[in-house]
Amino acid sequence: MDIVFIEDLTDTIYLFTGVGNGSFLNNGIILAESDSYPTAVGVHDFNNDGYEDIAAIDMIYRNIALYLGYGNGSFRRSENIFTGGALYPDQMSFADFNNDNFLDIFITYSGNELRFLLGYCNSTFTRKDLIRYNGSYENVVISINDLNKDGHLDITIGRISPYDIYILYGDGYGNFWTQIAFSTSVQGNLT
Repeated sequence: MDIVFIEDLTDTIYLFTGVGNGSFLNNGIILAESDSYPTAVGVHDFNNDGYEDIAAIDMIYRNIALYLGYGNGSFRRSENIFTGGALYPDQMSFADFNNDNFLDIFITYSGNELRFLLGYCNSTFTRKDLIRYNGSYENVVISINDLNKDGHLDITIGRISPYDIYILYGDGYGNFWTQIAFSTSVQGNLT
């Protein structure tokens, strides 16, 4: 296992590869761009070549930087994936939401919007329409599961202030309908 992490103070993403005995080698810097602001990082095989890739949200430029892996600890920068409009992305989750065997990206924004980026075999993505909510605070993805046992992935979202839990029920084609599962005026933390 390897470690990828973001250092907030320098806006840098680092990679440390495991050597199998609990120690790690410092492979160095994956991303170090001035004026960028990475808020989240994820590791998956986005282009189905059998090698792990790295995706990093850049909140300032409102995109996801995709680094395609060669399987030897080195990466090449792919094109940026624009997340849309004047919204600032802050979190992302990954799954195949439309059952085409390609990884999709679910994005939460600072504020009250959510969006899906549907993936294709060549590591390109298409933006779906925004999903909007009342309120204007942090979204937290709690889980991605088939909650209603229909064979399609659903998403549980928590919101802070007010404290709400939403379920986005998927239809297997990348479309979702929303239901509020719990709502209260109490403020709190979600885990």
